[in-house]
Amino acid sequence: MTGIEEGYGIRTNDAGEYWITVNVSAENIEDIFLGLSALVSEPTFGIVEVPTHRSYEEELSIENSEHFHKDTYFRDNTGVEDLKMLLNLNADLFIHDGILKFGFACKKSRDEVYVGKYKVFRIFTNDARKYVQYLRGRGFSYREPLRTVWDNFTNERPGECHRLTRNGEDAFALVDRLVGEGFLFHYFTEDGY
Repeated sequence: MTGIEEGYGIRTNDAGEYWITVNVSAENIEDIFLGLSALVSEPTFGIVEVPTHRSYEEELSIENSEHFHKDTYFRDNTGVEDLKMLLNLNADLFIHDGILKFGFACKKSRDEVYVGKYKVFRIFTNDARKYVQYLRGRGFSYREPLRTVWDNFTNERPGECHRLTRNGEDAFALVDRLVGEGFLFHYFTEDGY
């Protein structure tokens, strides 16, 4: 990928909310995710997303063939220590699987740290200062414009996401296991980042 470096960019909307995009190298994903998540105000919840199952996607595609969908699961009252244990036990899938997305958020403050496709981080917040201070402290520079892997894709060279299997478990099996550990299906939506 050309022109892609660790760093962050910031956008705001009319309501004064911030959207911080962060490029993080694979070897730093777990550490940076946990560090950013520690800044999210409590009460917090964990988020895991996978593509909608093929049989459901075929039904949905009848109505709207332009978009694929994702299933979102969450678990309330998930703390940073819970996240750390979850990532430690499943780091290979969370870091290297191409279809698994995850995040950590607070309903009250509406802060969210989200790791989407191609492991591009997105932070949604009303208070960007704490996240920017953390990123700068970790050596991340502000880049305008910030180039992400998305900037390298074209119709002739689209991106590809690959599903991994580790120790007999893939992202779908991981989500099934997490449902048994308290994650709940929340909704499905059109897939984007």
